[in-house]
Amino acid sequence: SSTLVIFNLQSRSSVQCVVNTSDGSMYPSNVAVMNVIGFISSPGHKAVPLGGVATFHCSLPGEGLKQLMWLRLDDNNPIPDSWVETFITGYTATSSMKTTAEGNYFCKALFEGNITIESEMGAVTTVLITISSPPVTLGEDTTLTCSIVGAAIPNTVYYTRDGELIYKDHSSDRETHDGIFNSYLKIPSISLAEVGEYRCVA
Repeated sequence: SSTLVIFNLQSRSSVQCVVNTSDGSMYPSNVAVMNVIGFISSPGHKAVPLGGVATFHCSLPGEGLKQLMWLRLDDNNPIPDSWVETFITGYTATSSMKTTAEGNYFCKALFEGNITIESEMGAVTTVLITISSPPVTLGEDTTLTCSIVGAAIPNTVYYTRDGELIYKDHSSDRETHDGIFNSYLKIPSISLAEVGEYRCVA
């Protein structure tokens, strides 16, 4: 007998044993297929605006797969099919799931032989962005405050006036307090040219 040891197998593979005899004859064995069970991709963390929709994805080898479902950490019931789309291409099964609720989500796969595996978790965080300014009259200086709740500190905050980009805030001295991130846009000596609808996007 002969033994072949394969380390760190990453993908579906086929192996065949061939015996060479002293008279030069060759005798091949049957082909053994090794299917690696494990997630290729797992959901990541998502930050969405209030009322927004987060979309997660997961994928894994599909051979022998009996069921693929999405779950929320604090709920044993699978996410309804109306929020889930799953398809198989070749030997890979891919699934996407949409949600509007905060929480931690993961994929769960059931294979033949009652083998069950779970993906890493992805979290949904709701982000609330508001912009405010004190009352101001023409000729005065003013400062607009963009407040962001529920997200990591953004790299850039964009300010628009009437839909047109007017400023990008890359400053490193932005304020954070009690989970609230603040960015500021200073407008000196307000004139009629600065009057309009201001928005901030992170």
